[in-house]
Amino acid sequence: MLDLDNSDFTVAASEVAVQRIADALCHPDDLTNKLDVLIKRNASERARVEAQLKSVISGQLDGASRGLHDLDTSVTRTRHICTHLQAIASLCSDAQNEIRNYGRIKKISRTHQNFLATKEMVEQFRQLDEQVHRIGTLLEADMAHRDGMAPNLLFVHYQLQRLEAFRNRVLTKAWRSVNADVWATLGRYFHKLDLLQTRFETYLFELAARTVSLLQQGLASVVVRVVHIIEVEERLDEAAAQQPTDDGLLDDATSAIAARLRPRQVKGYRIRYFDGIHETIVSHVETIFAEHLGDLEGLLAEVDGMVENLVTIHDDLIPRFPKRYNIFHYFVLEYHRQIHGILNRLVNDTLETGSILKLLKWVTAYYDNMQNRIGVGEELLEPPLLDGKEADLIRQYLDLLQIKLREWFTNILTSETQLYLTRAEPPETDGSQIYYVGGSVMVFQMINQQVDVVLSASARMVPDIISECSGIFTTFATHWLGNLHAELQRFLDPRDDRKDRHAAEPLAPGLPEYVMAVGNDFLRSAEFTEVLSARTTALLQEPHRSQTASLLQEVREGFMKVTRRATTSLVDIVLADLQPAMVQLHTPSWYDHPLMAMIVSTLDDYCGDFQAHLSEYLFSKLMTELLERMVIKYLESFRNKGAKYRANAGDKIRHDIAAMTQFFAQSKAEKRVVAAVEPLTKIVSIIESSMRMVFLDFWALYQAYRDMPIAYIEDLLSRREDLTKSNVREIMENIHQKTEEDRENYRPGPQGIAPTVFSKITMGPSK
Repeated sequence: MLDLDNSDFTVAASEVAVQRIADALCHPDDLTNKLDVLIKRNASERARVEAQLKSVISGQLDGASRGLHDLDTSVTRTRHICTHLQAIASLCSDAQNEIRNYGRIKKISRTHQNFLATKEMVEQFRQLDEQVHRIGTLLEADMAHRDGMAPNLLFVHYQLQRLEAFRNRVLTKAWRSVNADVWATLGRYFHKLDLLQTRFETYLFELAARTVSLLQQGLASVVVRVVHIIEVEERLDEAAAQQPTDDGLLDDATSAIAARLRPRQVKGYRIRYFDGIHETIVSHVETIFAEHLGDLEGLLAEVDGMVENLVTIHDDLIPRFPKRYNIFHYFVLEYHRQIHGILNRLVNDTLETGSILKLLKWVTAYYDNMQNRIGVGEELLEPPLLDGKEADLIRQYLDLLQIKLREWFTNILTSETQLYLTRAEPPETDGSQIYYVGGSVMVFQMINQQVDVVLSASARMVPDIISECSGIFTTFATHWLGNLHAELQRFLDPRDDRKDRHAAEPLAPGLPEYVMAVGNDFLRSAEFTEVLSARTTALLQEPHRSQTASLLQEVREGFMKVTRRATTSLVDIVLADLQPAMVQLHTPSWYDHPLMAMIVSTLDDYCGDFQAHLSEYLFSKLMTELLERMVIKYLESFRNKGAKYRANAGDKIRHDIAAMTQFFAQSKAEKRVVAAVEPLTKIVSIIESSMRMVFLDFWALYQAYRDMPIAYIEDLLSRREDLTKSNVREIMENIHQKTEEDRENYRPGPQGIAPTVFSKITMGPSK
């Protein structure tokens, strides 16, 4: 009850009141404008609260008044009942005194009742053996049914219960007997009944242990009978537990017999039923584990059967059991704990990579099935499967996978490197005659298989798999870069083979074909990487998605680096083959022989093979690089040893440029080819220009190619037969002066002077 005199209550009420006043009167003007309104509002609220209090108090008083009235009525009625009972007792006592020989009549009545009871008991003793035999025959008939139908089960239990009730009545009457002979006699009489009871219980709990199999056989009625018997015995146990026993009146010898023949002992059928189920499940688990030792797939299939059992229990057993048994929860925990034990034994053994993934996949599917099929969430299944060792298993799997992958990659690299170096057979081709080494297909087949298996087991492992594979891919690409470089060096400078005493064999033929195959193979690997990236990142969440995409992008760049190195190597091979002709350009023999026709013919032979056996993408890239490198080589050829520019040199150079343009225009847009050879066209103008006009032609070239070395122009002019050294010196003085002035006034962009082909030419000493 609230104490209104409590000082704490008073202080708190005062604080609340002050706070309310402070909230209502925030400004000095509120005392004038709001005070009357607030007084009226508070008065109204007070009247409403007082009315409510009066109504509540009135209701409580009325209820208390009715309670007191009912209590007074009950006291009055109780007194009336006591008075009537006393009157009845008095009448009974008076009636006994009025009947003659009442005590003898009462004793005779009791004697007669005892005689009838004794006669009935004797008759039952006489029929006991016959009844036990008849019940035993029915029990034997049920036990003979291998399918477990047990049609007589309830009848046998009912008859046994009647005989047991008779036995209990006899033993209860004999309980206070101190005669050992009496107890011995009773033991002999009931021995057969005890044996029959034991056989019945054994059969009953055999059926109980087969609860799940009976349901699966369509014998749910048998399960219902078993449950009914357990329920009946449970109620009898509860009644027996409340009956007092007194062994203090018996001597030691009699007590030993009486202990065995106690009228009714608690049987605990319910506990025995659950114990039997537990033993059955444990035995089943041990059996399947022994039968599938070393066969993980078969073992997990058997465990899946245990999950199917839970589905059967959920659908068929729950409706047939009392709710208080919580039978489904019991079966779920029993099965789950046994499955947990099986998996722990598996994890403690050494598992292969495939077994680890199968196990992780199965655990995920197990929890999904338990949730989706029978509505049991992972949080209810204790202890958790694998005991949180998933991370350890994943780490173990990744370690084993790394060993396997490196072994596979080493074998592939060894075999393909040997094939690449010996070149005993032409490269493999696909349906369109494109060369391939074949390694990319095998590599990505293995990787995709691993990703497929991992995705089916646990998508969270995908980033780790990609991380492991990215390092191996990088090693793979680096190895092939080394192969390309080493073989190209041997091709470009055969003298290295002769100097290297460790060179076991000379350079094998067919290098261009195999370089094309490597380029195609790594281009295909880059495409496979894009597909793998799109496939895996779609299944991941941040930050794993970005990390995986970044790793695979680095792998793709590594593969593309090999393809670029392959196309560059092919260009190097072509130019190395053209080198003898290129060094003769602009020399006296150039004026007498069609060197450019020979060069174009060689280019046509090479590029015909390239177009036939390279992928379209790589062929386009190769032709772009070859065009640029040819322009650079031609620019460098202007400084060839012995190069001189006669009066007809311009026409000859234009003929060369036209031949180059016509050749490259077959595979590239003519506008791009013309733009690529434009530096050569401007060089022709400088070679043909008069002394007075040469600076203008130079300036046009310089404005387009500001990275052009001035020394290059000086060397070019010095080779013109129509200019003397003084002419060249005069022209160069003018060029140096103008270019210096231009550099002072020129403002390049933020990136500086853009590099052109002139930045790529080799400027050695003048030849």
